[in-house]
Amino acid sequence: DVAADSGRTLGLGESVGAFRAVHFGKTEAEAVALLRDTNYSGFQHYFGGFGFWEAFRTPEDAEKYPLNPYTALPPSEWTVDRMRKVKYALAGTVDQVKRDIESLKTIGGQGDLEWFGWFFDQGFMSWDDEVRQIELFAKHIIPAFR
Repeated sequence: DVAADSGRTLGLGESVGAFRAVHFGKTEAEAVALLRDTNYSGFQHYFGGFGFWEAFRTPEDAEKYPLNPYTALPPSEWTVDRMRKVKYALAGTVDQVKRDIESLKTIGGQGDLEWFGWFFDQGFMSWDDEVRQIELFAKHIIPAFR
């Protein structure tokens, strides 16, 4: 509606991007462990103090943690499961992550997301793990979405 008010006709996802944490593993459990030790840890120990967990609210939270009067998500709700449930954190095998990105790109089959940004956890994992994550993304994800 805002775009139309400005004279622009945009489809769902046009001129819009999504920024996500991506973690690969040989198994889903391995990927989730890497997520927990890296991106989640950063949110848990740093970003959470600045209110960043509010971006991971769900419609169900409105009753328990209302916005009016404002009730912040308590630290007990700052979980890996929440990051994954809202599809901020994509963690799994290459095929699982590829399916998640495809769903995100097509906005559940309703649109076409224009760009994707990867919140990469440089410095929070070993150099070998960093290289492996980048190689998997380059080999399996980028070619699928060119």
